[in-house]
Amino acid sequence: MQGTIIEIKRDQGYCVVNNPERAETYHATLGELKNDPNLTVGADCEFEISKQPSFFRPGKSTLLSCKALDLSNTKVALTTAARYPEHDMIHENFDYQLAAEGGSEREARSALIERAIACHANALLNLKLETVQRPGVKIVLYRYTANAAIIEGPTYHQEPGYKLDIPTKLARRNSPNEAMVRYIRVLLICFLFIAIPCILALTQRGVIPSQLMGQVLTAGILVLCMFMFMFTAFKKKQSYILRPRHFGHKH
Repeated sequence: MQGTIIEIKRDQGYCVVNNPERAETYHATLGELKNDPNLTVGADCEFEISKQPSFFRPGKSTLLSCKALDLSNTKVALTTAARYPEHDMIHENFDYQLAAEGGSEREARSALIERAIACHANALLNLKLETVQRPGVKIVLYRYTANAAIIEGPTYHQEPGYKLDIPTKLARRNSPNEAMVRYIRVLLICFLFIAIPCILALTQRGVIPSQLMGQVLTAGILVLCMFMFMFTAFKKKQSYILRPRHFGHKH
């Protein structure tokens, strides 16, 4: 089966592999691939399943091969380093980061490149990929962050007449997908504060035929809200300007 490596535990001899299409996660033993240079977060891989995942536990598998993460792009240079080889730095912004999210590594990377082009950047430095998966939730959110820059060299050239344009006024400190999860949770809590007293009042007035039925309705609403509270997740493809948490604070 094909998948994407989202976490590496070299000291424990396994990595975590996600299949975005099937929304399944597996622990894959590394074996002889423990020191493979291609073993990086975000790399595509092939693995053999030994045990299917359950609702709360990831499946078990063995890693068969992994392919080096290809960051090549004709319009925007991508690198995990602070500078791009053989290119001069024309303009950079390390105070803010460009960030992008999606349901797969490629989706998040595509959104990040689109945001870089919109900001007239031809380089993304200090590129970092991370994944977010809540306990019991099958959805994995992929997130890229990087610093935008304009570079000049043999491969990438500055766009004539344009300078780096990052809309810092739109910067935010949190993920829009995770912010939506918190928003839904607040709505659920507000709903409970309204719904439960209403059910109790209707039961006392006899609109709900019996006290037992009122209790069943209350329990059902509580279970439903608890389920949604714990397992709601979003993986919408989107990009944004990320303001570092320490920015603007005095030390």
